[in-house]
Amino acid sequence: MERLGISPKVVLCSTATRARETLEALAPALAAGVQVCLEDDLYAAGVEELLIRLHRLPDSETAVLLVGHNPGLQDLVLELCGDGDPDELDRLREKFPTCALATLTVENCSWAELTAGSAVLRSLLVPG
Repeated sequence: MERLGISPKVVLCSTATRARETLEALAPALAAGVQVCLEDDLYAAGVEELLIRLHRLPDSETAVLLVGHNPGLQDLVLELCGDGDPDELDRLREKFPTCALATLTVENCSWAELTAGSAVLRSLLVPG
């Protein structure tokens, strides 16, 4: 995250043990003062539930990290990505393993307007 300059202002994290452990491992890369929201509803959430949660974010939040579970996260990223490196998108379709990090950007779109195809996949980091 540090190498790519990823600095979320808000972290939405499932309350599940593995998600919280992932968050703990990421803690050194998070800026001081980042807002962390532990949320029961993210456990086993599908695309629709994850989108509903993202739609509730205020537009003042410009960088958000979502720590959750598959298949919901993989499905969400695939749903949102209307563009991106074809090789990275193929890797994403194949597998979104534990601790993978997909970075998406959205332009000219509020959180409430976030919908299928509105994002671009900028990077996909897979633990090696």
